[in-house]
Amino acid sequence: MGAAVARGDILCFVEDDAGLDFDGLLEAIKDIREDRQSFYWATEPHILIIAREVFFSMGGYDERYGLPGNWDVEMRERLKFYGYRMKEFPYDKIKPKHLRPSVWNKKRFYRMQKQLTLSYLRYRSFPLRRVMWRKNPLELARRIIWALEWALIQRWRRRSIFTR
Repeated sequence: MGAAVARGDILCFVEDDAGLDFDGLLEAIKDIREDRQSFYWATEPHILIIAREVFFSMGGYDERYGLPGNWDVEMRERLKFYGYRMKEFPYDKIKPKHLRPSVWNKKRFYRMQKQLTLSYLRYRSFPLRRVMWRKNPLELARRIIWALEWALIQRWRRRSIFTR
Protein backbone atom coordinates (compact mmCIF):
# COMPACT_ATOMS: atom_id res chain seq x y z
CA MET A 1 0.00 0.00 0.00
CA GLY A 2 2.79 2.40 0.87
CA ALA A 3 4.50 1.91 -2.48
CA ALA A 4 1.23 2.52 -4.33
CA VAL A 5 0.64 5.91 -2.67
CA ALA A 6 4.29 7.05 -2.66
CA ARG A 7 5.00 9.94 -5.03
CA GLY A 8 8.75 9.57 -5.54
CA ASP A 9 10.54 7.78 -8.35
CA ILE A 10 12.77 5.85 -5.92
CA LEU A 11 11.29 3.62 -3.21
CA CYS A 12 13.11 2.92 0.03
CA PHE A 13 11.78 0.17 2.28
CA VAL A 14 13.23 0.24 5.79
CA GLU A 15 12.35 -2.02 8.70
CA ASP A 16 10.35 -0.37 11.43
CA ASP A 17 13.07 -1.01 14.02
CA ALA A 18 16.00 0.34 11.98
CA GLY A 19 18.17 3.28 12.87
CA LEU A 20 20.20 4.90 10.09
CA ASP A 21 22.00 8.02 8.91
CA PHE A 22 19.55 10.03 6.82
CA ASP A 23 22.19 11.89 4.76
CA GLY A 24 23.80 8.58 3.76
CA LEU A 25 20.39 7.25 2.77
CA LEU A 26 19.78 10.26 0.51
CA GLU A 27 23.13 9.64 -1.18
CA ALA A 28 22.19 6.00 -1.88
CA ILE A 29 18.85 7.12 -3.30
CA LYS A 30 20.69 9.45 -5.70
CA ASP A 31 22.86 6.51 -6.87
CA ILE A 32 19.77 4.45 -7.72
CA ARG A 33 18.20 7.43 -9.48
CA GLU A 34 21.23 7.45 -11.84
CA ASP A 35 21.35 3.66 -12.36
CA ARG A 36 17.80 2.30 -12.44
CA GLN A 37 18.86 -1.24 -13.39
CA SER A 38 20.33 -1.80 -9.94
CA PHE A 39 19.15 -1.81 -6.34
CA TYR A 40 20.57 -1.63 -2.83
CA TRP A 41 19.87 -4.38 -0.32
CA ALA A 42 20.89 -4.61 3.35
CA THR A 43 20.41 -7.84 5.26
CA GLU A 44 20.36 -6.57 8.84
CA PRO A 45 18.15 -4.61 9.21
CA HIS A 46 16.35 -5.18 5.92
CA ILE A 47 16.59 -2.13 3.69
CA LEU A 48 15.66 -2.13 0.01
CA ILE A 49 16.27 0.90 -2.23
CA ILE A 50 14.82 0.46 -5.71
CA ALA A 51 13.39 2.45 -8.62
CA ARG A 52 9.60 2.69 -8.49
CA GLU A 53 9.05 1.39 -12.04
CA VAL A 54 11.28 -1.62 -11.38
CA PHE A 55 9.39 -2.46 -8.18
CA PHE A 56 6.02 -2.40 -9.92
CA SER A 57 7.24 -4.14 -13.08
CA MET A 58 8.36 -7.01 -10.83
CA GLY A 59 4.90 -7.18 -9.27
CA GLY A 60 5.76 -5.73 -5.89
CA TYR A 61 6.18 -7.89 -2.83
CA ASP A 62 4.86 -11.44 -2.88
CA GLU A 63 2.71 -11.63 0.26
CA ARG A 64 2.53 -15.44 0.06
CA TYR A 65 5.91 -15.56 1.78
CA GLY A 66 4.50 -14.95 5.23
CA LEU A 67 5.27 -11.99 7.41
CA PRO A 68 6.34 -8.63 5.90
CA GLY A 69 9.99 -9.02 6.92
CA ASN A 70 10.25 -12.07 4.68
CA TRP A 71 8.99 -10.43 1.50
CA ASP A 72 12.29 -8.58 1.11
CA VAL A 73 14.26 -11.80 0.81
CA GLU A 74 12.05 -13.11 -1.97
CA MET A 75 12.13 -9.74 -3.76
CA ARG A 76 15.94 -9.69 -3.67
CA GLU A 77 16.17 -13.15 -5.24
CA ARG A 78 13.52 -12.29 -7.86
CA LEU A 79 15.34 -9.10 -8.87
CA LYS A 80 18.62 -10.98 -9.28
CA PHE A 81 16.84 -13.74 -11.23
CA TYR A 82 15.47 -11.21 -13.74
CA GLY A 83 18.84 -9.56 -14.28
CA TYR A 84 18.83 -6.53 -11.98
CA ARG A 85 22.15 -5.79 -10.32
CA MET A 86 22.48 -5.73 -6.54
CA LYS A 87 24.91 -2.99 -5.55
CA GLU A 88 27.14 -3.27 -2.51
CA PHE A 89 25.22 -1.63 0.31
CA PRO A 90 27.03 1.48 1.68
CA TYR A 91 27.04 0.40 5.34
CA ASP A 92 29.71 2.97 6.21
CA LYS A 93 27.52 5.86 4.98
CA ILE A 94 24.05 4.73 6.07
CA LYS A 95 25.13 2.99 9.33
CA PRO A 96 22.01 0.81 9.72
CA LYS A 97 21.33 -0.88 13.05
CA HIS A 98 18.48 -2.70 14.78
CA LEU A 99 16.86 -0.74 17.58
CA ARG A 100 15.12 -3.77 19.13
CA PRO A 101 16.98 -6.09 21.49
CA SER A 102 18.90 -9.00 19.95
CA VAL A 103 16.56 -11.55 21.61
CA TRP A 104 13.83 -10.48 19.19
CA ASN A 105 16.18 -11.00 16.23
CA LYS A 106 16.98 -14.55 17.35
CA LYS A 107 13.29 -15.45 17.25
CA ARG A 108 13.13 -14.16 13.70
CA PHE A 109 16.01 -16.34 12.48
CA TYR A 110 13.87 -19.50 12.04
CA ARG A 111 11.28 -17.67 9.92
CA MET A 112 13.99 -16.16 7.76
CA GLN A 113 15.58 -19.55 7.11
CA LYS A 114 12.25 -20.82 5.79
CA GLN A 115 11.84 -17.87 3.42
CA LEU A 116 15.44 -18.11 2.22
CA THR A 117 15.00 -21.81 1.49
CA LEU A 118 11.82 -21.22 -0.52
CA SER A 119 13.32 -18.28 -2.43
CA TYR A 120 16.52 -20.17 -3.26
CA LEU A 121 14.49 -23.14 -4.52
CA ARG A 122 12.14 -21.00 -6.59
CA TYR A 123 14.79 -18.84 -8.28
CA ARG A 124 17.56 -21.46 -8.31
CA SER A 125 20.01 -19.11 -6.60
CA PHE A 126 21.96 -22.01 -5.10
CA PRO A 127 22.30 -25.67 -6.08
CA LEU A 128 19.56 -27.87 -4.60
CA ARG A 129 21.98 -29.92 -2.51
CA ARG A 130 23.38 -26.76 -0.88
CA VAL A 131 19.92 -25.47 -0.04
CA MET A 132 18.44 -28.72 1.28
CA TRP A 133 21.29 -30.79 2.64
CA ARG A 134 22.32 -30.14 6.22
CA LYS A 135 24.39 -32.25 8.61
CA ASN A 136 21.50 -32.29 11.05
CA PRO A 137 18.77 -34.71 9.79
CA LEU A 138 16.07 -32.67 11.54
CA GLU A 139 17.11 -29.60 9.58
CA LEU A 140 16.92 -31.55 6.33
CA ALA A 141 13.43 -32.81 7.24
CA ARG A 142 12.33 -29.28 8.11
CA ARG A 143 13.47 -27.97 4.74
CA ILE A 144 11.71 -30.80 2.88
CA ILE A 145 8.49 -29.97 4.73
CA TRP A 146 8.87 -26.29 3.83
CA ALA A 147 9.34 -27.15 0.16
CA LEU A 148 6.30 -29.45 0.16
CA GLU A 149 4.21 -26.85 1.97
CA TRP A 150 5.10 -24.29 -0.68
CA ALA A 151 4.49 -26.68 -3.57
CA LEU A 152 1.14 -27.91 -2.29
CA ILE A 153 -0.41 -24.95 -0.49
CA GLN A 154 1.32 -21.57 -0.45
CA ARG A 155 2.05 -21.02 -4.12
CA TRP A 156 -1.64 -21.30 -5.01
CA ARG A 157 -2.65 -18.44 -2.72
CA ARG A 158 -3.66 -15.22 -4.42
CA ARG A 159 -1.37 -12.19 -4.46
CA SER A 160 -2.52 -8.60 -4.20
CA ILE A 161 -0.44 -7.58 -7.27
CA PHE A 162 -0.27 -10.00 -10.20
CA THR A 163 2.74 -10.18 -12.51
CA ARG A 164 5.63 -12.53 -13.16
